[in-house]
Amino acid sequence: MAKQNVDGVIEAVRYAPDKLISLVRVYLRRGPTYADFVLMTREALVEQLQSGKHFYTGNRKPFLASTFFLNQKLSLFSENGDVYIGVKDTNSRQDDPELAPLF
Repeated sequence: MAKQNVDGVIEAVRYAPDKLISLVRVYLRRGPTYADFVLMTREALVEQLQSGKHFYTGNRKPFLASTFFLNQKLSLFSENGDVYIGVKDTNSRQDDPELAPLF
């Protein structure tokens, strides 16, 4: 199995009324391990994804500190100059509503 290049794992999201992500709770990779979770704004997440960072949805394995179950890789999709975040191109004018659990 090939090693995955993971820069962060998104555990939960918060959506704004316009159905775009406003905040994500993410564990950022720091060398061989992960830092405690941080809250990242949509703008910061889009900037990270545009710079080539790899973010996945997932959750922590119980009792195994910096070990995660990885689900799906996040991608950016453009439509009419607007950028949307998701795991698949839904051709909708919102971020993927099934990205991760809400917080």
